[in-house]
Amino acid sequence: MFKIIEKNIYRKELKSLLKQGKKPQKIFDVITMILNNASQGVEPCLLLPNKYRLHKLIGNYNGLWECHIEPDWVLVFDIDDNSIILERTGSHSDIFNKIRR
Repeated sequence: MFKIIEKNIYRKELKSLLKQGKKPQKIFDVITMILNNASQGVEPCLLLPNKYRLHKLIGNYNGLWECHIEPDWVLVFDIDDNSIILERTGSHSDIFNKIRR
């Protein structure tokens, strides 16, 4: 059985997005699909339909997965043997331009 782990930064970013008027049901539906498919043993690259543009990240987020909730609303997550770790959510610029080097 898979469990969901939410990183603190994910929680803060989600709270901010909801204040901006984003619909929580959209991200919850995607997380539910990921959870259900992972529980059934589906390969990570096939967890979501194509419309979510699921892909693996490289660089500073190497090994994590990204999917699109909306055109500029993404979910960054990791998956291991028994958990799905929700790392980040927000726009591309919010997530990928704030990397400290």
